[in-house]
Amino acid sequence: MVIGVVDVMEHAKRFGHKRGWVSGELQQLLEDGRLAITSKVGRYRIVPAMADA
Repeated sequence: MVIGVVDVMEHAKRFGHKRGWVSGELQQLLEDGRLAITSKVGRYRIVPAMADA
């Protein structure tokens, strides 16, 4: 699945979060390895987490 800021803004606004906050959270997820860069600017692929055995 591929996502970007625009995909979550409607939900973020309901909780009082602005675009800058969403961008920061996506950046943190990227740094944590939970998102991967795609060929399109501002779009990220979700990296599935391995389940604990």
